[in-house]
Amino acid sequence: MTQKRVWYLVVALAVAGLSIVYLFWWSQFNRASLETDKEIWQKRDEMIAQYESRKVALFDQILKYAGKGVCKHDEDCRLIPYGPKVCEDKRGNLIYSALDVNVVHFAPAVDSYNSFMDTYNAKAIKVFNCVGRAKKAKCQYNACVPDR
Repeated sequence: MTQKRVWYLVVALAVAGLSIVYLFWWSQFNRASLETDKEIWQKRDEMIAQYESRKVALFDQILKYAGKGVCKHDEDCRLIPYGPKVCEDKRGNLIYSALDVNVVHFAPAVDSYNSFMDTYNAKAIKVFNCVGRAKKAKCQYNACVPDR
């Protein structure tokens, strides 16, 4: 064998050895990266589950204070903005009756829900449908309903 061929063989073996070392390192790096991504998504899912349960509790509180929506006239029915600011930077509307609402607790409960929803949507990245928001309410068969 000539000296030139020996030199090519040494270089080829060195390149092959470095390639194997690189592939081993890369596989370990990717495995660690995938585990980290999995942990990140698990934490995000846990956070969203906590937010979901808090959201339900806050909305149940609103419904408790809102009453049953009993009315006698259209003037008894009102709207209050609630939920996320997603539709042209506006909230949806919750219909309630001025006759049976718990005035002291209702508006603060809605405000608390709204501020929570702003935080929730920023972290959870939710998509909402903006179609069908009530613009005003009316009294129909002694109950407040949307008047579209």
